[in-house]
Amino acid sequence: MERTSLWTLYTSLEGRISRRTVLLWFFLPITLTQILAGFADMSLGYEITNDLTKVGPWSIAQRLLTLWPGAVGLVKRLHDLEMPGKYVAAFYGSVLLVGVLLFNARASEGVGPDSVVGWAVGTLCALYLMYLFIICCFRRGIDGPNKYGPDPLEESPAIWV
Repeated sequence: MERTSLWTLYTSLEGRISRRTVLLWFFLPITLTQILAGFADMSLGYEITNDLTKVGPWSIAQRLLTLWPGAVGLVKRLHDLEMPGKYVAAFYGSVLLVGVLLFNARASEGVGPDSVVGWAVGTLCALYLMYLFIICCFRRGIDGPNKYGPDPLEESPAIWV
């Protein structure tokens, strides 16, 4: 049984991980830290709103610190499904596009083409993220080794700190 360090698990884009690993070592910790950051921000007087300009410092820090590990978890899980990490890159690229469009719309102080396109692309991003989440959590990985590495269920690597 091969051991995998936490550093490698959260930073390296190489290899494959199982559904269990992505849920227990990526989704659950990121969700819990997001909830805790929200509570910390509320205790500082920030409100939970849809206005991204009113996000508290703990939520910003949590999102920045979990951005790369979240992408790594998705890429490794897609590798288990024999899909390239380009799908995750497409998601993050489209989120960046939404940010630029909505920032430009906010600067123009009105509902214009930038804001409409921004919200439309944002909706598509949300649907695409749901699609990625569903296939990563519910689709069984490819049996046996593939071009991204050995089957994570056959090896079942132990994770150590």
